[in-house]
Amino acid sequence: MFLISKIEPIIQIISILAILVIVLSIILRKMNQTYIIGYILAGIFLGEQGLAVIDDKESIELLGELGVILLLFFIGMEINLIDFLKRWKLAVLGTLLQIILSVLLVFFIGNFYDWSFARSVVLGFVIALSSSAVVIKLLQDKHLIDNQIGKNVLSILLAQDIVFVPLLIIISQLGGKTESTENIVLMIIGAIVIVATLIYIYIKGVIVLPYSKKIYRDHELQVFMAIFLCFGGALATSFFGISPALGAFVGGMIINAAKATDWIHDTLHSFRVLFVSLFFISVGLQIDLGFVYNK
Repeated sequence: MFLISKIEPIIQIISILAILVIVLSIILRKMNQTYIIGYILAGIFLGEQGLAVIDDKESIELLGELGVILLLFFIGMEINLIDFLKRWKLAVLGTLLQIILSVLLVFFIGNFYDWSFARSVVLGFVIALSSSAVVIKLLQDKHLIDNQIGKNVLSILLAQDIVFVPLLIIISQLGGKTESTENIVLMIIGAIVIVATLIYIYIKGVIVLPYSKKIYRDHELQVFMAIFLCFGGALATSFFGISPALGAFVGGMIINAAKATDWIHDTLHSFRVLFVSLFFISVGLQIDLGFVYNK
């Protein structure tokens, strides 16, 4: 009875959440809107600002982070590195211009409000950077991920994730949270490892995974191998203090080079849909409508 009493609230939350997402998604789909809005609205309705059904936002947020990792892993699997690197000029110049223009704009606004130099720089960096999870999900929903626009946007998103390391170092020097020398060195090493991995993929062209033939015939082994390949890359980059999602993205590119995308896609697709939806629901849970209204 004790176990049942512990499980019952979880079952209720999952049931209410599933029904709410289905209803909102059907309505939004008729309005030609993306599922993201439905997920965020579900989070708002079930959070403190709504029915207050979910109070453990941390657990939902953690599961949502897994969704972001899976999402970036899947995107990496769909990218051919050789074709992707042809857009390096667009990615580098686009990212640098975005950061410079954002910082200049904030400096202009901050001049009227007497903002400090550090505050203007930090706000400029925040405005310049995009959420990979949100942008990629929108591209997928609009079926733009595989065309020229989608590939260009993906190249800029990857450049933003890489440039985040030097931006973080700059912020720490401006009086933010001071990063230790060890952490900075780890980040730099991590960036070098990522670049070296991409160079290796570019030179090799095709990579052969160990025991790939045996894995292809064993569905249960495929599940755990796919999970390892996805979260192993995320774990590696998080060790260096870099975004786990970026590590999963690079891991996906390795899978693309190994020509093993078919069975991995089939194995993890359902997990991706579930956890990505939880990510956007967690965003809705954190929205403070009272703060938005007062502002």
